Amino acid sequence: MRKVNKDFSAAPQKLVDQFADEEASLIRAKEDHSFNPRIYNTAIKSELEALYHHKCAYCESPMGTEQFTVEHYRPKKGRNGYWWLGYEWSNLLPVCKDCNGPKADVFKVKGKDLHNCSERMKALKISQGGPFRSLKPPYTDTTKTALDRAQMRADSPYLLAEGPYLLHPEIDEPRDYIEVRKNGEIYSIEKGNQRAEETIKLVNLNRFNLYMSRLGIIDAAKFAIVEAISSSFILLDELDIPIPEGKQKEVLLTIAKRLIASEIKKLEKKLAPNAPYTLTTYSLLKNDCALLEKALDDQQRDIFKLALIYYKKNKALTP
Repeated sequence: MRKVNKDFSAAPQKLVDQFADEEASLIRAKEDHSFNPRIYNTAIKSELEALYHHKCAYCESPMGTEQFTVEHYRPKKGRNGYWWLGYEWSNLLPVCKDCNGPKADVFKVKGKDLHNCSERMKALKISQGGPFRSLKPPYTDTTKTALDRAQMRADSPYLLAEGPYLLHPEIDEPRDYIEVRKNGEIYSIEKGNQRAEETIKLVNLNRFNLYMSRLGIIDAAKFAIVEAISSSFILLDELDIPIPEGKQKEVLLTIAKRLIASEIKKLEKKLAPNAPYTLTTYSLLKNDCALLEKALDDQQRDIFKLALIYYKKNKALTP
């Protein structure tokens, strides 16, 4: 999962036109409204696919056009659905079928829907601590004939006040909440953070194929660093020029630092928006590559630390 910059004020014209054509009928029918599926499967799908570089908004798995669906961050269906957000640009994400399956129409929030409830039911809902929608459709006035588009944006104070647990990749910075650890699984950075933990659980970010793919990236990075260190010893032996006595270690470190720096530079390139599983790469690089360092033995670790100092003098590491 990575942050994606979408201009919420620049919705595709087809989506804008579709909402304008259906706004009146949408308000009348509410949750019973029949949305036009074609609008999601044409230009909208193509724009989202390009914006997310053909990757799932949640798990970052590469996917083709047929492998993902245009998903509503806040579900539009059901009694507790956000029917008024069915055509809202900031509510639409490209999601793979494996993430969309467990999420379905589940949307947990901190607020509880206490509208039109008896006192007994209110007490029951509060005691259950369940996620009940507390928002009503944002109309422009009391006639309820038009919806307030500004309050329908996912980053509006009106919607943010609801306290959604699911991270929104166009609003939240996932790197502030979740990280990949040495076993390839995603964890909450802060233990007990409900938003991080609910997101991991809701879209099943630790399913087998995902953590194995992330583990592959971690193992490849570890292997590259160890191989760079091993190659340093080999290159030292193969040097044709004489090395003064007592200078072998210095020459070895010079070779190792350059080789390791080259591998770190390659790893940084894998942070590109079109690269898969960039949260994994970021987790490897952050905190001075602490995750990589832990995988090395004592001798390798000492060389690696010196290589990091050398690299940081030439180019700052990712924080």
